[in-house]
Amino acid sequence: MTPNNRGSAAGSAVRGPRASILELDGVRHRALRSLLQRQFGASVINSYADFLRGLTATTLDAALAKGTFDFVKEVSADFPINVLARLLDVPPEDNQQLIDWGNRIIGNTDPDYADVLLHSEESEQYRDLPFRSPASLEVFEYGRELARQRQGGHGTDLISKLVNETPRDGVPLSAQDFDNYFLLLVVAGNETTRHTITHSVLALLQHPEQLARLRDDPSLIPTAVEEFLRWASPVYHFRRTATRDVELGGKQIKEGDKVVMWFASGNRDEDVFGNPYDFDVTRQDNDHITFGKGSPHLCLGNLLARTEIRIMFEELIPRLADIRLAGDIPRVRSNFVNGIKHLPVQVTLT
Repeated sequence: MTPNNRGSAAGSAVRGPRASILELDGVRHRALRSLLQRQFGASVINSYADFLRGLTATTLDAALAKGTFDFVKEVSADFPINVLARLLDVPPEDNQQLIDWGNRIIGNTDPDYADVLLHSEESEQYRDLPFRSPASLEVFEYGRELARQRQGGHGTDLISKLVNETPRDGVPLSAQDFDNYFLLLVVAGNETTRHTITHSVLALLQHPEQLARLRDDPSLIPTAVEEFLRWASPVYHFRRTATRDVELGGKQIKEGDKVVMWFASGNRDEDVFGNPYDFDVTRQDNDHITFGKGSPHLCLGNLLARTEIRIMFEELIPRLADIRLAGDIPRVRSNFVNGIKHLPVQVTLT
């Protein structure tokens, strides 16, 4: 990985220190995506099917045997982090550290998670770090050590791809590019799938007739996955800055204006969804925007997430004779991530 401080292609905005593929557009955005696009493509993800099903079964067998447990801790957080560890080729004993980093970074407005609360006076010194979180520095150092170990090798893991391949625009990753890319993988590779699975289980608990439908007809599960994603909307919003004057939805937006897109609102748009506040696992034409809906910023890992969620419920539902809430459901204090901290459940097995 050769440090390089050149900016993105001509015509793109000046890149800030926190810029990742989430913030970049145009040629540079496409070039950075291309580094890992194949690793998240259908042929590679389909090759993980046996691994994912085996991991899911192992995770569920261990959790369900307890009878009463925290579904977030034992399943929703544990399962996707094990998948991420496989993709990054890091030891399973590092899983809890990866989870903790994600909590501290994404939960930067939650006193239970944050080292430094966002917009506090202390947070100013971290303004150039992702989410203004000092935990980002720990993630950077962890990633840099992995990069040092794998540079010049022939590995097929995500880190090896980042450090040993050049983006298609010919501009090598800078040290800053790598830091931000790696942090995005650690956070996005765990948090969104985790919260979608949790919200989906909660929705099935609250709508037992929908759980019964899936139990009676497991072929509905792929359709249900799209409803899970719409219903959960694990990321509430993204914000962008207008690069020129434009009219959007009958509103005048000026160059430099901050524009916020609320996924949670779009996924309940009455003009798109019939009865949008109904949870319906048989919903057809589910044109949700959870992954970015065909935009240049379509979530790179959307197929992996869909596969993880589908296999999770294909394995979970047949094991359950009954599942009930067993306590309070504290939520992450955030207007960015739609997170649940704990989901205590009591299960009876078939």
